[in-house]
Amino acid sequence: MSVHDDGIGPTHQVPSGKLYKGDQGGLQYAVGADLAKNRVVVQFGTPVAWLGLTKEQTIRLAQGLLEKAGELTD
Repeated sequence: MSVHDDGIGPTHQVPSGKLYKGDQGGLQYAVGADLAKNRVVVQFGTPVAWLGLTKEQTIRLAQGLLEKAGELTD
């Protein structure tokens, strides 16, 4: 099993090497808006204790969060 059918979850790849002990490799996630509950939802597809992101990955996550936040009502 690699990535969940819905495209989220562990990739089981460590392209840049392990960051810390317990690093389980890459993770594909999804950022969405639940308009009925007025919340931004981040789905990881697996329990996640921590994330290690590059600058580019951090910017992409932040942009996704901001984009979905813009879909919510005040």
